[in-house]
Amino acid sequence: MLALQPRSHAETLHVIERLARALGDPAAGAALAAKIEARIAAAAARVPPQWRGRSVYFEVAANPYAAGEASFVGELLARLGLANIVPAAMGPFRS
Repeated sequence: MLALQPRSHAETLHVIERLARALGDPAAGAALAAKIEARIAAAAARVPPQWRGRSVYFEVAANPYAAGEASFVGELLARLGLANIVPAAMGPFRS
């Protein structure tokens, strides 16, 4: 049995690599993790300088259900140079 529940970007990359090892193809996991990192870096490079540091709100669902700084979405927003308006103190996801 293999139970995986990533809660951060780093944990997601670890899970990808662990799952690839479990499936007998560790190189595929490392390749996918590298591809994800490259795509995030490319996306960050495309964010216009005037947007960097701007506050954003990321709604996960319509009820409202927001992604906070402590979520994997919050980590991604930070890597893009954006400031999440929902603070980490409110938890990863806030309704």
